[in-house]
Amino acid sequence: MTIIVGSNCRLRALLRSDLGRSLEWRNNPTTRNSVLGYRFPVTEKMEEGWYDRILGDQGGKRASFAVEDLSDGVLVGFAHLSDIDWPCRSAQFGIVIGDVTRQDRGIGMEATKLTIVYGFETLNLDRIELRVIDGNARARHIYEKMGFVEEGRLRRAAFAEGVPADVIVMGLLREEFR
Repeated sequence: MTIIVGSNCRLRALLRSDLGRSLEWRNNPTTRNSVLGYRFPVTEKMEEGWYDRILGDQGGKRASFAVEDLSDGVLVGFAHLSDIDWPCRSAQFGIVIGDVTRQDRGIGMEATKLTIVYGFETLNLDRIELRVIDGNARARHIYEKMGFVEEGRLRRAAFAEGVPADVIVMGLLREEFR
């Protein structure tokens, strides 16, 4: 089992026992509005199907991690490299710190950095891309600090907190990583 340890968090493989926390986060409107993805309530059966797809594609076109707070080992979120294109050496990055009581502690920033380092150094990627809702200032700050640059804007491509929102496409090349 891959375990990557930082000073604030640990990245480990997803476990079936993580499903309950994931279901809780995906049904929390605050969390759901801060990330891109499925916008409707999620049932346990739907979440099980999502887990089966994630675990079935692990190592193929995906590297997914559970994010644990290093201070007490509690699961606080997930980080993913998905849609890995091996010939082009590129992937999509995504993260959610679903435990809102653990946000603003540096865990999200460190989990982002650890995942990016894994992508560039272990998977030998050359490019990592992400999409973020324009109004998610916390996430954009982290991504810009890591060296991601805005490459495009998808106008009104998301709906957050009752209003249309732009989606920002950001990219990071290996040599740009800080």
